[in-house]
This record gives sequence, structure tokens and C-alpha cells, in this order.
Amino acid sequence: MAVAGLGTGIALPGTDELLPVGSGVVCKSLIGETDLAFVPPFAPDLEVHKCKIIGEARIEKEVQVRGDTTERVALRTEFRGQRWFPANESYHVTARFVPYDQPKSVAIPNVLGSSYQEKSPGYALFTLQGWQLRLEPVIDDKELFFIFRDQTAAKETYGAGRFLYTEMPRDGKIELDFNKAENPPCAFTPYATCPLPPKQNILPIRIEAGELAPAVAVEHTQPSQ
Repeated sequence: MAVAGLGTGIALPGTDELLPVGSGVVCKSLIGETDLAFVPPFAPDLEVHKCKIIGEARIEKEVQVRGDTTERVALRTEFRGQRWFPANESYHVTARFVPYDQPKSVAIPNVLGSSYQEKSPGYALFTLQGWQLRLEPVIDDKELFFIFRDQTAAKETYGAGRFLYTEMPRDGKIELDFNKAENPPCAFTPYATCPLPPKQNILPIRIEAGELAPAVAVEHTQPSQ
């Protein structure tokens, strides 16, 4: 997707310098419900942080360069694959889905310390380990997208939380299979910007199912403001 008015590059604030479109840039839009606008080809080491699209004509604020070639190569060569808990059928539960009268706007924090608004169609109610639990998803394409954290976080599993996708509700029910819980991209690279669980999705129990934390820890630093 090209951004109108940019010609062959992205203008860096306060300078006449252009960042070539071919470098790959991600711009986080502050307009409406739009989350990310991509200028292809996408390269995850370059990110426009807290940028602003004005009439789809130009990009303001700062370009945040995250990482260099040496760091990216190290991440690839040190990657040891994904690790998972043994499959456990007790973590596959049927939940009752309670829809809102109208989709509810929820604040989703991210690893950069900011947040954005997403629409939630309702919430899931289920019983696990004798606990009555509730999780609130947002919609991702045609699926429910749960961003959650449990009491294995920062121990066996990735500290920031995990993702779980499910099909849309049928007859007021959904299937939550925590064996399919997966790490966000931020578990593997410091150059990704990932959502974090909202406070209502922090569970008081251990979910010993799904993906484990990577063997090699990844450290994230806050970008300069």
C-alpha cells in the first residue's frame, strides 16, 4: 500500500532526508480504528513510532530505528525452535459466550507503553481447575482473539502473555483449547510491537498448556520519546 504524497520516500521530521520506501516502514495510525499502515516491502527492524498520518498525505513525528543487521543475524542463528507443554485435554474447555448488546471498546496496551482501542463482541465464561473464569476477546479477521496471561508467565511461559484464537461463537458457545496458546512475536524478537493482555484477561491460575517461553530470552527496551 503506497501512501499518497510521499513520492519515493518517507520524510524524516525536521530534515530534507528521505527514508526510501524500499527500506520497509511501518506506521501506526492515530486515526479512527486503523491500527497499522504498511509501506512495502515490510522490514521489521524499521518502525515509525507514534507517527501520525494526516489526510494520507504525509507522516509526522519520529522514525524509530530498532536494531541493526548484526543483532538480527544473531537472533536467527541463536533461535532454538519453539517449545510446548505436553498436550493436555483438560485444558480444552467449552465456554459460554456472552455477547454485548453493542461491541464494546476496550483499551489494549502494548510493549511500547501505549495503548489502542479495539472492539470486543462479548466475553467467555468457563470453569477450569475449579475456578469460574472470564476472558474478553477482540475480533481478528473472522476469529476471536484472546490476549491473556496466567500464573505460568515469566516462569515456564513468556512473561508478557500469550495469544489464543478461536472460531466465532456457535449457539452461544466457543471452544477454548489452551493447548493452542501461542507466544506473540515479541517473545522472539525485540523489533516487534505486540499487544499485552488487558487487566481483565490476567488469570489467577496456572495454564500448563500451549507454548512455552523461548529457550533464549529476548529483552525489550522502551523507544526514546
